[in-house]
Amino acid sequence: MNKKTTIILSSFVILIIISVSWIQLSGRTTFGDVLNEKISETDEITHIVFQARIGEILWTRIDDRELINSLIEELSNVSIKKRYGSENMMLDYEMTIHTQSKSYLFNFDEENFSGNSNDYKVIEGSFVKPLLQLDLEWVTGDEFLGVD
Repeated sequence: MNKKTTIILSSFVILIIISVSWIQLSGRTTFGDVLNEKISETDEITHIVFQARIGEILWTRIDDRELINSLIEELSNVSIKKRYGSENMMLDYEMTIHTQSKSYLFNFDEENFSGNSNDYKVIEGSFVKPLLQLDLEWVTGDEFLGVD
C-alpha cells in the first residue's frame, strides 16, 4: 500500500474507534441527573411512596426530611444508561416522589430503571439496596390506605 492509502485507512479506523466509544458513552447518566430534570432541590420533596411487587404487593411512605435527603443523595449516584426502544418491563419496585404541586413516578429493580418516559439499564450502583437498608414498615395496600 502506498502512503496515502495507509493514512486514509488509519483515519477511517480511528474514526470508527471514536464513533464506537461515543456510542458506548452516550445515553449514560445518573438518577440524580434524571431527577434534576423535574425537581431542582430535594427540599421540594414532601414525601416518597414506595410499592414493592415481590410476591405480595407492599407499600411504605417516607415523610422524614433527613431520611428523604439521605436516600435521594445515595440514589442520585446510581449510574444508568438509556435504552432505545421500549421493553414494557414490569419492574419490582415503584417510587413516587411527591412535591407540593406534582408527583413523579419511577420504576426499578436491580438491573433496570424507568422514568421520565425512558427505560434505562443500571450500570453501577443499586436502587434496591439503599431502600432495603432503611428501617421502614412495609404494609399491604389495605393497611396503607387505611381500609378495614
